[in-house]
Amino acid sequence: LLRGRCELGRFGLCAVSVVLDEEGFIVAGPNVTTRGVPKVDDDIAALRSVSRDVAATLERIRTWRGVDAVEETRRAARRRLVELSGCRPMIEVHVLRAEE
Repeated sequence: LLRGRCELGRFGLCAVSVVLDEEGFIVAGPNVTTRGVPKVDDDIAALRSVSRDVAATLERIRTWRGVDAVEETRRAARRRLVELSGCRPMIEVHVLRAEE
């Protein structure tokens, strides 16, 4: 618990939320917000960049079987955030499924 708080204070937090339909197509989002992430907080271009990378990853894996969309979203966001900020923030992912 204490280690998690230290990492949060040092590297920040990123939250990613996206809504997918039953076939894995993006219905809404991805929405990306950060707190305490160097060079990314309040930088709309950086946040859009993370969102684009997440969307591209979700589109690429849409037809793959046995792939965890939450974990792939986390990895895509982390890769881009490391490039932008030089640190690895904690990443919280919310993938919601829309029903028709």
